[in-house]
Amino acid sequence: MQPKTMYYVLSALVAAGMGTICVAYGPFLKSLGLSYAEFGLINCVFWGIVIGTELPTGALADGRSRSWSVAMSGFFYLVSALVYFFAQGFWSALSAEILAGVASAFMSGAKQAWLVDSLKRSGLVGDELKKVTKKTFAMDKIIAGSIMLVFGVFGSWLSQFGDRLIWLPLIFSGLGAWCLASFFMNGHGEPEEKLSEIEALKRSFALLRQSRDLVWVAFVLIVFGLVVSFNQYWSVYFNQLFGDSGSAYVWLAMYPALLLAGFIIRSRHFLSGREETGILVALLFTGLGLVLATVFKSWAFVLPAVVLHELGRGMLEPLTDAFIHGRVESSFRATFGSLQSLIGRIGFALTLLVVWLSLRNAPNTNTTITTVWVVCGGLILLGTIVLFVLRPKEK
Repeated sequence: MQPKTMYYVLSALVAAGMGTICVAYGPFLKSLGLSYAEFGLINCVFWGIVIGTELPTGALADGRSRSWSVAMSGFFYLVSALVYFFAQGFWSALSAEILAGVASAFMSGAKQAWLVDSLKRSGLVGDELKKVTKKTFAMDKIIAGSIMLVFGVFGSWLSQFGDRLIWLPLIFSGLGAWCLASFFMNGHGEPEEKLSEIEALKRSFALLRQSRDLVWVAFVLIVFGLVVSFNQYWSVYFNQLFGDSGSAYVWLAMYPALLLAGFIIRSRHFLSGREETGILVALLFTGLGLVLATVFKSWAFVLPAVVLHELGRGMLEPLTDAFIHGRVESSFRATFGSLQSLIGRIGFALTLLVVWLSLRNAPNTNTTITTVWVVCGGLILLGTIVLFVLRPKEK
């Protein structure tokens, strides 16, 4: 199996498991008796765990094995889904989120680093490597997005027979990711020069201090962290706005935007060597869509706003991945990817912490959610303006 094929299969496995829970996740938490404030709290803990374990897992991926790191991610996703399947309330949900945070940290950095160094081992270098890397990241978004779209609808349908059933596909996805990484990915995509975990960390921090471009993209990821407010509440919001099937219909409209983003970025001449321009456009779409989604209450206006929001989100990840990995050496690629991810995810954790503190006494209504979205969307737009002024100069 070719490395790119293995990369796509891995993404497909994770997308199938995650897609099944996307639409029904909010209603599932409500069925456990959690308040909107507790939605924010358990997800704040999730991102806190990711932040705390991001660098150690990234260093292990460089120092031990990237395929091993991916296998551990699959294992922890499996256990997290099992805990959620048997969850009874807040504390069991919190335990599942902690395990999922560890799983996410093991995957972060290792997966992309494994791909880039697999491509290098096949003989690609320089601009050709950058071009193929960006196209692969974009194609990955298309494949994973297509699967997420289908399995999101499947999860909404499955939840009608029992809220807990949505976790079963993630159990099998985690097992599949573990098997793929352990038996097929092993031996591919490892760094050309083996460094100790400590040395990889030292070089990552040194590069970040020296590179204005990488500092800039780190702040991009922090600003982008404000989108987590949409993740937590969109399904319950649209169910209350349009009825019990509202979130499923919105899902069918908004998720194809992620596929469109992949096709746009995969275009041969799209922003070749100018990823920073696309990153700023992606942030603009994301923030503007989030604000506009709250202004009107009819399908005709809500759906275009949500599509705009998702289009921006779909563009940002492959563009930032290409921007970062084109500036980092092989020997500490996974560690640096984890460092950048850690910095960005601070934005997720801070957003959720503020949301939890702000909503502790707020009613569980759509008005509460719209207030959160307007504030977060407005801050993304403000951040986009600042980042435009401070953007890297084209070389």
